[in-house]
Amino acid sequence: MATMNPISWLPLESNPDVMNKYIESLGIKSDWKFVDVFGFDDELLQMVPKPVHAMLLLYPCEIEDPPAPEGTGDEPSKVDSSNVYYIRQVIRNACGAIAILHAVANNADKISFQPDSPMKAFIDKTKDLSPEQKAEVMMDSTELSEAHHECAKDGQTQAPDADASIDLHFVALVHRNGNLYELDGRKSGPVIHGKTSEESFLEDAAKVCKRFMEKNPVCMRFSAIALTNNAL
Repeated sequence: MATMNPISWLPLESNPDVMNKYIESLGIKSDWKFVDVFGFDDELLQMVPKPVHAMLLLYPCEIEDPPAPEGTGDEPSKVDSSNVYYIRQVIRNACGAIAILHAVANNADKISFQPDSPMKAFIDKTKDLSPEQKAEVMMDSTELSEAHHECAKDGQTQAPDADASIDLHFVALVHRNGNLYELDGRKSGPVIHGKTSEESFLEDAAKVCKRFMEKNPVCMRFSAIALTNNAL
């Protein structure tokens, strides 16, 4: 198995077309799609097809994380996170791939996979491993790395070098066990942002995103993408 030496991938663009190509290439059926979230006000959220199963937020690295009401991954949690799929990020510039994996793996019981899906095989292989062990397996995964490399080249802007310093970061927001979890591979564990439900998840996740944005209200470099199985 690979050692934990740092390696780099090309960063993924915050672009539903790129992300959809990535998950389809890894064996997720086309009825599951990422779609743009154009804003977090009620009228803009109404444009997002439901149900929404996860949200990916891209934000500037200089933004400090907002406080979580029930503990963070660096503090003892009051809520059981034992069946939340969480992987550490040890691959440079792989935060987009990590966020997608967090979104997919925590909805694997709902998602439609192709019979030979590399993503499903990876999740099944790693689901009972520690976050650090999951990361080691990801470093060794030719299927995930090759799919990521091919899709990262297909964005609307030219992909930077894998070793480039990127000042934007993806996190995933997911609904598990009636709780809203922030999953950031840089942290030691999931961050809990309170209660949610399938019906209220989109609005609850939007509130978390707004708390990120309040740290720098004049910054325009935020974007969000939702995972749905009802995309038009």
